[in-house]
Amino acid sequence: MKGKSLIATLFIALFGALVGLFIYTRFLDRETLLLGTDKEKKEIEENARYANLVPQSGVNDFTFAAEATVHAVVHVKTKATVDYGNNNPLYEFFYGPGNSKPREVRGFGSGVIVSEDGYIVTNNHVIDAADEVEVTLNDKRTFSAEVLGRDPSTDIALLKIKASELPFVKFGNSDDIRLGQWVLAVGNPFNLTST
Repeated sequence: MKGKSLIATLFIALFGALVGLFIYTRFLDRETLLLGTDKEKKEIEENARYANLVPQSGVNDFTFAAEATVHAVVHVKTKATVDYGNNNPLYEFFYGPGNSKPREVRGFGSGVIVSEDGYIVTNNHVIDAADEVEVTLNDKRTFSAEVLGRDPSTDIALLKIKASELPFVKFGNSDDIRLGQWVLAVGNPFNLTST
């Protein structure tokens, strides 16, 4: 009885292996399994040219771009006087009406010099509600800045400092930019300089 069940098991295993081999050789072509249809093969070949994102002969870091822009990036510091407590009923309940004291609030952000005579572009939220705006250049010189214009809907503001012969960043043409190109952001986030 043991011999018959062993022979039956071996026969079933051999039969299964032969069926699997037949299915593999008949229906599953190795090239089709790896590359798919002719259309998929063509797409893979066309997209293979993008496999290396950094050109072999090009610079593979941002040193050139950073060196060209870092001197035109400024640190924007703001001061604003804010009156806390006037609109808070709990504050009035505990401290009485009119007992709020104005407090000085400081803010900071980044900007970029866009002309050698001191025009600076920054974000509107950086200078919004500021009483004083101070700009520190990369060489540590500090200037008082005047807000010339702002657009809250695009979060852009224009500042002016009294200085000349400043390093500046030239505007590029956004129509020349292609999807997938590298972008470098230089600024002073979190009160850090030149990051």
